[in-house]
Amino acid sequence: MNCTQLASATGWDCQPVGEHALRIHSPATLSGDGEHISFYLLSETKDRFFLTDGHATADNLTSRGARLNPNRLRAMQKIPGNHLAELTNDWEIVASGDLRQLRPALWEATSLAVTLASKVEAWQPRSHQERFSTLIQKSIARVVGADKIITKFKIEGSSGHQLEFPFGIVRDRFVQAVQPIGLDDEGRPDWGFVYQCFGKLSDLKERSDTQAKNRLVILEAANSEDWKQAASLLASSAQVIPYRIFDDLAAAA
Repeated sequence: MNCTQLASATGWDCQPVGEHALRIHSPATLSGDGEHISFYLLSETKDRFFLTDGHATADNLTSRGARLNPNRLRAMQKIPGNHLAELTNDWEIVASGDLRQLRPALWEATSLAVTLASKVEAWQPRSHQERFSTLIQKSIARVVGADKIITKFKIEGSSGHQLEFPFGIVRDRFVQAVQPIGLDDEGRPDWGFVYQCFGKLSDLKERSDTQAKNRLVILEAANSEDWKQAASLLASSAQVIPYRIFDDLAAAA
């Protein structure tokens, strides 16, 4: 098959790149990127083809910060409905078969590339704040019981804005908003995040009774003056528990 035949049959752009080899470009683009999904099409014999993206889709993902790992690969390989195209163990999208199967193979390979490219946000490395928040939520669930945890707890502040906290703890007469705050990568307070949380907690404090204990900060502990300053600031708007080890969370029971 030459470029004229392929373009007529599919509507895709096409350029010859060598003997019995074509470079073809799908109208579809990689998620949020603008780069068109592309494949190399090789004629194995007169009647058979081999198709590959040359790892281009996976390379696009990693160039945009996504992390690939064996678990993610296995999940992608288990996606049902692909009979001609597949994702290999080294993240290459390939397909082969009789020339009469080329069109469905192209659409399967394109669908696989679109699905893979759509993972770019979900597969970004998680920040330390996210990891710390997840650790604290799981740990507190062990202390108070998983049935007492409300994930992504939302409540209206005095400003009228909807405030969202990573989770809340169901107490006898109220739900306590919980805000874990981790250190930055250098073991110091992340002041931008500290001020953001302080503003949110202060907004909730303003609409709460004076003695209400409906605000809790789990602050990753450090031995430094700026950590003490961060703890002091946050303590003006919420109960603060310094966290080093699991036993520190007994105060949240």
